[in-house]
Amino acid sequence: MGQSLKGKNMKGLVVYNGKYGSTEQYAAWIGESLGLPVRKAGKVSVRELESADYLVIGSSVHMGKLTASGKLKRWWPILAKKKVFFYTTSGTPADERVALERYLAASVPARLPGHILYPAGGRIDYSKYSPILKMLMRNVARSEFMNSHPGEAVPADIGTKVMDAVDRTWIEPLIRDAKAQK
Repeated sequence: MGQSLKGKNMKGLVVYNGKYGSTEQYAAWIGESLGLPVRKAGKVSVRELESADYLVIGSSVHMGKLTASGKLKRWWPILAKKKVFFYTTSGTPADERVALERYLAASVPARLPGHILYPAGGRIDYSKYSPILKMLMRNVARSEFMNSHPGEAVPADIGTKVMDAVDRTWIEPLIRDAKAQK
């Protein structure tokens, strides 16, 4: 799993699952940069997953869990044998590594040496959420802030502002590392 795949004619696949478009945008950029096909998680076949030498899997985070969680668990027998570059999109800042690792841990059966996490800035527009979801999102944001900033006052506007941190630079390390595998 930790072995290099250099020297082999590598065949990869980008698979994504998202809710509001940022995960799909990153998938398109990654596919373009690496010359790989891109598939929405609900439309990818098991055969495609099995035939890829490595996978780039992107998922948005919703309520502290990857939206692709169910699919990742179903695909685990395949993923466990492959080099997998995971990227996540969320409102959680990239420097909140503990929270981001917790999201992935809650969504896959185990972490293997060949599975690498790359956080990417996401997009949140609370105006698109139902009143109940707005309340839940605000509570999750408050809880995450309190866990990662013990003793600090929670900002009054947490979980209410439109946030757009989608930027191609977030995925540059993933692209660099995937290119090194070829």
